[in-house]
Amino acid sequence: MMESCGASLFSTSTPLRTTPPLPFPSAPRYQQHHHHHHRHRTNLTSLLQDTGWRNMLLWMLLLFLFFPSTCFLQQALAEVIYQDYVSWTPPLQIRGYRLFPDSQLLEFTVPEASTQSIWKFQSFSDKASCEVKQVYIFLQYGSFPIINLTNKTFPNTFYLKRTFSERFILRSDNRTTVINMDAPRHGPWFAAALLPNPNEKIQQKGILTKCKYSVRGMLVTQTRKGYGQAVANTIVTTTLMHGFESKMKYYKIVLPPLSYLYYFSVLNCTVDSVDTGGCPIYVSIGNGNMPPFDVDEFLINCTNSTENCHLRVVSPNSSGLNFVAFYLRDINSTAPVTVTWQVTTEECEAKSSHIFMENSTDESMAANKSQVAPEFQSKCIILPMLGQFSSASENFNSIYVFPNEFLMPKRNNTLVVPDTHSLITGFNVRFLSNSGGTIGITLHFDKQKLSENQTATIYMCIVKDGFPDVHNLENCSNGALLSIESADDQQHHQRIHIPYPEFGDYYVALISRCYSIERNQTVEPCHTFPSARFTIIQSRCLNEKCGHYGHCAEYISGLFVFSACRCFAGWKGYACTDDTDANSDSLELLAVMLLTLSNGFFIPAIILAFYRRFYLEGVVYIFTMFFSAVYHACDASNLYQYCMMKYDVLSFSDFLGSYMAVWVTLMAMARLPDKLRTIFDVMGALFLALAVDYDKHSLLLNVVPLVLGIGMVFLSWGYQCRLRHHCYPTWRRYVFCLLPGVILALVGLLLFTLFETETNYKYVHSLWHILIATSIVFLLPGRRELPDGSSKVFFLAWYLCSLLFDAVRKCCRRCW
Repeated sequence: MMESCGASLFSTSTPLRTTPPLPFPSAPRYQQHHHHHHRHRTNLTSLLQDTGWRNMLLWMLLLFLFFPSTCFLQQALAEVIYQDYVSWTPPLQIRGYRLFPDSQLLEFTVPEASTQSIWKFQSFSDKASCEVKQVYIFLQYGSFPIINLTNKTFPNTFYLKRTFSERFILRSDNRTTVINMDAPRHGPWFAAALLPNPNEKIQQKGILTKCKYSVRGMLVTQTRKGYGQAVANTIVTTTLMHGFESKMKYYKIVLPPLSYLYYFSVLNCTVDSVDTGGCPIYVSIGNGNMPPFDVDEFLINCTNSTENCHLRVVSPNSSGLNFVAFYLRDINSTAPVTVTWQVTTEECEAKSSHIFMENSTDESMAANKSQVAPEFQSKCIILPMLGQFSSASENFNSIYVFPNEFLMPKRNNTLVVPDTHSLITGFNVRFLSNSGGTIGITLHFDKQKLSENQTATIYMCIVKDGFPDVHNLENCSNGALLSIESADDQQHHQRIHIPYPEFGDYYVALISRCYSIERNQTVEPCHTFPSARFTIIQSRCLNEKCGHYGHCAEYISGLFVFSACRCFAGWKGYACTDDTDANSDSLELLAVMLLTLSNGFFIPAIILAFYRRFYLEGVVYIFTMFFSAVYHACDASNLYQYCMMKYDVLSFSDFLGSYMAVWVTLMAMARLPDKLRTIFDVMGALFLALAVDYDKHSLLLNVVPLVLGIGMVFLSWGYQCRLRHHCYPTWRRYVFCLLPGVILALVGLLLFTLFETETNYKYVHSLWHILIATSIVFLLPGRRELPDGSSKVFFLAWYLCSLLFDAVRKCCRRCW
């Protein structure tokens, strides 16, 4: 009856529980809802805060006078402990995914001490007639999401384990996809939204209505405003009661700064001061977040026996965000439960660590380990943190090195790695400024300083936000493992890469193991400590490269800067290593040859234009053929690429030449007077150059010159028909020239506008070149009649050119 005592006074409709979340049964991880309306929420907490402290006492007095039932007051005061935060993102347009910049990044911030979060995503299109598509949402904590659509997206050396990373699918039907999460980590979260299947159809701009898809997000978090503190290595007593808030208690565990492990254990548990052997509670541990009750790894059921109510926690959070929560189970008795518990720790040492650094790798130190081992009582030794040496002129270009005694960067990170203690150092990845690149960690083995009758293996374990488990470095279950053996003559180093690393502190632990050659590779103490060198470098993409089928570039999405590979020849992936849809080198060469050599079909049109004395048209056709060929030589394939000029210049020249070829052909067909034709040719060139520079893909740029040109042809021909009193031109020209030319041009235009895709582009576009160039041969009018006296001018020009040619030929002969 306790939950219903306040139902008659306040009606709430909220996505979050204002009461503490109960552990059982747990809610589904995500589900879809269609929200038709939302009711306003009346929150007693906000009312108390708005009225001030004076009025709050008056409200409490009124509650006691008019509502003697204490259950409502408990519920009202309990709401003060929890507070809701809401954030939204604006709608962002999403595209088909080919590479990482095609995704849209949505950023959310989860406050500290959050006990529950709800993400809501909606996807929709700009028109009701658009197709409903699937939209992928990649949600990740701490950095940009790792998008992995296939299993071949990343190289084998990449470490992809994340604190939290999950993919969700929603539909673009404006419905809401809700993702519930208990105890999320505080800090930045990123969601990458994309359409998994890009549209391969190449559509002429403006012909067909293009659907635009967008996505927006919302985050609602519930945070706990108060919790206790428990200092490690001290005994703590907690009392739980069956009241509304008293049945759950949260504590923040204060650990020593060099702790790599702690043990939680319940020492005693009494129900109404009576030891019952068991304890009717659940205990949950939070490592970097508030304790969740839906994760079995950190959940303890103490009901059966207090002796089993303990937990070993490795790699506690180095930022101090370590929590424990107690939840009282529902039992028949209403007596209070008293729990006595303790947290004990194991810690590293940070003294005399310089003896393992680079300046102490001589034989006298390394050979006599008996002088080194007794100095340290712990299992691990803390070395200085690595400093970041960054390039001032480039993003994501830095190296992590030890500082020397003058706090200047050392040239390399060389260590003598003992087998008796673990060496631990670390480095920091800054939010945003370091998140958009790739961290590369390489371990090198110095085999020259080993004992002759031993082999050695060096293990390196990298863990985020906590010291590695020094008792089990060889497995490194909660981090990334590197190991290298002295007996392996083929491999002198091992490497891992962390793409788009999460922000925070990363800790690196090293230890060695030596094996006897004479005793069948059994483990024994090292006669000489092996030496190792490791490098930690941040770079763009994969060591500033993207393999043979891509190039690295930086991109900006809102406020976020990141590097990504732009792949070509059908290759995909973070480093262009996914060959699922890759083209062969021969197919890429074929595409270049087709798109460039198909422009050779302009040669008959050029010869015919000069033969029929259409010299301006012939020059335009030469210009079109040349720049179309060199443009496609630069654009068709990045594998076989030749760019004579800047890409923008080639693109402008190609489009201008294509439109000018159509325009001058129509002007020639119109048979205008020479002076008027010259004016229209020049005006067409000027306006087409302006239009191409403004928007070369505009539909108007295709339609307007074509309509004006055809209109002028019909007007001119109509005028000629009126003057001659018969059809102009002759019916034979209509049947044998104009009809085939128009058919070829229309077929080419239909192929160009309706049937081109990314896959068949090399074939269809090459056929478009052939059809348009061939249509000119049929559409170009008959031989022009020269004006009076013009034949003498052309003869004189030909004579002067021949004299100049003879002079050059004679000069060359003398030089040879």
